[in-house]
Amino acid sequence: MEGNLTAPKDNDSAGGHQGAQVSLTYEVPVMIVVAILLSVLTLMTVVGNLLVGLALMRYPRLRTVSNYLIGNLALSDLLLAVTVLPLRHRTIEIRLRLEQNKNSSVSPLTSSPVFVL
Repeated sequence: MEGNLTAPKDNDSAGGHQGAQVSLTYEVPVMIVVAILLSVLTLMTVVGNLLVGLALMRYPRLRTVSNYLIGNLALSDLLLAVTVLPLRHRTIEIRLRLEQNKNSSVSPLTSSPVFVL
């Protein structure tokens, strides 16, 4: 997956930079660090938002209009953490496997487990 793009030649849309190279690939250690950070971030997001939801359900004093809005925000953030963040983690894992198997004839996508919601 080579990842060099050339910026547009028009001075207006390129901000005055003609033909600038933009790299879309990362080194393997960088992808590993990003995958670990995304995993930790996903886990912290799920746990934190579950704690907010449990607090709202457990303590009736917290059931005010403003806290319902905070609970709604926690629910939407929880749904984001459960649906979108694992898919981003999966994308990084696929890129990492492609990088490791660059010279291999076996497809890395067939040998990896599929993420199921």
